[in-house]
Amino acid sequence: NIYNKPKNDFEYLLFLKNDASEPVLMSGPDSVVWKWNLENFRNSETIVPYHLYPNGDIIVGKVETKGIYKLNKFGKIKWKINKKNHHWIDVHKNLLFIPSLKFVSLPKGVSENNAMNVGMEECNYSESRFDTILIIDSNQGKLIQEIDLIPILFEDKTFKEIYKIKLQKDKIISQEEPIKYLCKNPLHLNDIVYVDEIIKKNLKKGGIDSAVGNLILSFRSLDTIIMFNPNNNKINFIITDLFKHQHSPRISDSGHLLVFDNIWQHENKTKSRIVKVNIKENKIED
Repeated sequence: NIYNKPKNDFEYLLFLKNDASEPVLMSGPDSVVWKWNLENFRNSETIVPYHLYPNGDIIVGKVETKGIYKLNKFGKIKWKINKKNHHWIDVHKNLLFIPSLKFVSLPKGVSENNAMNVGMEECNYSESRFDTILIIDSNQGKLIQEIDLIPILFEDKTFKEIYKIKLQKDKIISQEEPIKYLCKNPLHLNDIVYVDEIIKKNLKKGGIDSAVGNLILSFRSLDTIIMFNPNNNKINFIITDLFKHQHSPRISDSGHLLVFDNIWQHENKTKSRIVKVNIKENKIED
């Protein structure tokens, strides 16, 4: 509510952007510390700020379309990568981990037979969006790797079974739709968390072994969060159906998984909440 906004300065500086405005750094509800100039962009309302560096450089993207940029504190473009991007990224040293996507008939490495094994034979692949992960050198503005997720994840029997079950439910719910939601959007990757030394230690407190460099991935379409090892393409854990259309998975100091549950049905009302998940036990705790 605009009339109930806070009156005191924030405990931390806030980096944000409204749809039609420029990215700003704020110390309070009415105190702008710095503003980034977006005059180099024709449609600045599509620009989403992803990351702020200590020297004032920022990473921004044209959400749901092509264009990932690094800008200096005055808004000058330092580099551009012409790739699609959406939702939240993570940063580790000079590496960026960015959710991206492709519109293709089928991702490379996925055969028609493999697709049929999960019930996708009725999907119109030309209208499907297949999620990828971009790994970018933020110093040079170079794409190091693009990971196609579907062909990798479908190699995991548990993950493939989860998708198959949810697609069958989607077909029942969406009988009147010309193309089912899970056909159009099989994963909807909406967040990436890089496991660094601190997160690794915290996971250990929760009974979960992890290597540095693993990625925690949130798939909105499947109500599922996994930990994925990009070095061997293996899934370390899968948490599913404890939340719905979730965002922002984070590992707490105690090793729990904190998740923004976007659609919580409670007392015949739809609400949002934050849940604390015991990963090892695969259950929500108070």
